[in-house]
Amino acid sequence: MTYRIGLGPTQSSEPSEVRFTGHGRDSAVAIVLDADARDSGNSPDTTLRKGLVLGKVTASDKYKEYDPTAGDGTDTARLILADEVDLLDEGGTAADTEGLGAFRGDFIASALIGLDADARDDLAHCAFDDEL
Repeated sequence: MTYRIGLGPTQSSEPSEVRFTGHGRDSAVAIVLDADARDSGNSPDTTLRKGLVLGKVTASDKYKEYDPTAGDGTDTARLILADEVDLLDEGGTAADTEGLGAFRGDFIASALIGLDADARDDLAHCAFDDEL
């Protein structure tokens, strides 16, 4: 199976920095984002913003936006999207896309997308600053 690489220039108007220290910058892993992943607060919603909290779909081992009400595995926060990713291919169709997910580090809580109390607990190797 071939995956597209979705890293590219920033397209959203959200803050570009989601970390408050350099701690954990080397703690990112290559992941595959599910073609069905969406960033509902962005336009288009197929452009996933840096800082989106991600869960892992149990059946496919692909990542999508964290959803605490889902029963597919994405109800557990696993990673934070390290760079913005566009899921659309050249033909305008959403496709499984490679990206980077951070599993450890120091993050600005207000800059993260989808972070709630349960996600904070799930992301035990991350520190969150609410004051920045």
